[in-house]
Amino acid sequence: MKKSLYWLALLWLKFWARLVLGRVKPYIIGVTGSAGKSSAVAAMNPVIKLKFPRLKVAGKANSESGIPADILGLHFGESPSPIADWIRICFFAPLRALHSVFSIQHSVFDCYLVEMGVDEPAPPKNMGYLLTILQPDMGVILNVLPVHTQQFGSVAKIAKEKGKLIAENPNLKLAILNADQPGINSLKPTADGIKTLTFGINSKADIIILSIKPSLEGTEISLQYNKQKYFIKLNRLALPDFYGYTFAAAFAVGISLDLNPAAITDAISTGFVLPPGRGQIFAGIKGSTIIDSSYNASRETMIGSLRLLKTVPGKRRKIAVLGDMRELGNQAEKEHLAVAKTILETADQAVLVGPLMRKFVFPYLENHGFQTQWFPTAGYAAKFLLESSPRRGGANLQDGEVILVKGSQNTIFPEIIVEALLSNKEDIEKLCRRGKFWDRQRRPFKL
Repeated sequence: MKKSLYWLALLWLKFWARLVLGRVKPYIIGVTGSAGKSSAVAAMNPVIKLKFPRLKVAGKANSESGIPADILGLHFGESPSPIADWIRICFFAPLRALHSVFSIQHSVFDCYLVEMGVDEPAPPKNMGYLLTILQPDMGVILNVLPVHTQQFGSVAKIAKEKGKLIAENPNLKLAILNADQPGINSLKPTADGIKTLTFGINSKADIIILSIKPSLEGTEISLQYNKQKYFIKLNRLALPDFYGYTFAAAFAVGISLDLNPAAITDAISTGFVLPPGRGQIFAGIKGSTIIDSSYNASRETMIGSLRLLKTVPGKRRKIAVLGDMRELGNQAEKEHLAVAKTILETADQAVLVGPLMRKFVFPYLENHGFQTQWFPTAGYAAKFLLESSPRRGGANLQDGEVILVKGSQNTIFPEIIVEALLSNKEDIEKLCRRGKFWDRQRRPFKL
């Protein structure tokens, strides 16, 4: 019964959302990938606005329910409970749609930039279902990683499902693909009239990532296109090397829209706003520096963030505060051990959170004599860092340390730790997952 009601609600939202799209007729850019979608959309935002001033960005909406609701100007998480959310959104859906259809100023947005998340192989949480809501003019595939392998069983199956954005999209005109992953690069469309651009460190890519130089002061990215070099400079953001793909993809989108390359890099340098929890630098207590990468985690992003931690100059102690990487299925042990090996090379101490870290990473680090602690929840980890320990002869958090905080959003909520360590509590509003909905979700994991 509950499942049937959910499907009815989805079909209701889809009907009204498609009505709006049919009336507004925006240029649609769809972005998919296993990691980095929100950051890529944030990088594309100022670029696309050079071509489409009335760009609409699908914010936090990337699912079978969030996308149609967003098209209608409605959003989940704004009501006291999930049921109240659904009642409110289903009630207002036709009102918002009919207003758009009959309004004289109906063309309120000329382009729609949307993340297209794929969580399972079956509808409605797959790409096939999302393509029944909207068919992008431009499709961007960032990467395919062993995330959600618990649901799919293999990376190849993940690639096939995400690849439907290109392979089974009748409206496709432009494809932007990662040249460094054969499973993606092989998706190049063969139909006439579809243009393809590739990006990556591969020398055969159309947009080549030459370098990314991060520091606690900022990050500089160097790209090459048509044998010319272009630079993106971002202040107060410490971004790991995998962000090179983020900006290369945004650059490729701009080129596909026939924009000037220099204008593209300038737009990113001046207009890029990183979503919370993706590498922001905050002042912490006791003169510490926090690298807040608490939004989510996969092996690639975890290892990249640890390598960034290693690059911090000087003799400051480096603490890696890391939570589980979830939804990995039979890849969980392999992925967590890869992170454990990187911790040994990049940090002075590890504070671990979650059952997978306890099962795979904690014993590995202990066996290598590495200073490490494990806690069941982020609340306990935060409490440890704030307290004194007789074993250390003083505070667990000492003066001037650099602290990387990263982990899965799935019941780990590492932002709890960032919140506890902030020197300026006004910065709490700059962290990821704000609002009443997330406050309710975090409550069981706080002390």
